[in-house]
Amino acid sequence: MAVYDVEIVVSALPQTGEYLGRYLAEVPSLPGCWVEADSIDEAVAQLQEVVPLFIRSHRQRGDPLPPALDTLPAHSLPLRMRALIPVG
Repeated sequence: MAVYDVEIVVSALPQTGEYLGRYLAEVPSLPGCWVEADSIDEAVAQLQEVVPLFIRSHRQRGDPLPPALDTLPAHSLPLRMRALIPVG
């Protein structure tokens, strides 16, 4: 099993109409890999499910993965994470 070190970027969508209160989460090193959700937590959780599918799909088609995608050994701990934590 490979473990990938990916950066997740979460941003608020325009706060109008159907996008009011919605968030976009994406992996910049995997162009086209993104999700839209009602909360930051939901967006990150969905993206954690989508990234493996995205990578497997690339592999199955024989498409190369972007060189910016770092692979870590499966036993590599601690894992590094970045998070933006809003405090009201």
